Amino acid sequence: MVGFFNDSKEFTKETVKIIDKHCRKNGGYCYVPPGILKDILLRYNAKRFKSNDEFVGDMSKFVKSGTI
Repeated sequence: MVGFFNDSKEFTKETVKIIDKHCRKNGGYCYVPPGILKDILLRYNAKRFKSNDEFVGDMSKFVKSGTI
């Protein structure tokens, strides 16, 4: 999941929980800008969020192996 988010307030405790659950179930991650990721990690116990800086590397790995 990649989103064009520009405000960490778009993520509530409940939405982070839903995204974590969905991404865990599907073996994926939610990629967000580094500043938003830092804020989400400080406020919530997010597990399936990554910086969108990691997206290209993860997609390259996925193309080669089928997993991230």
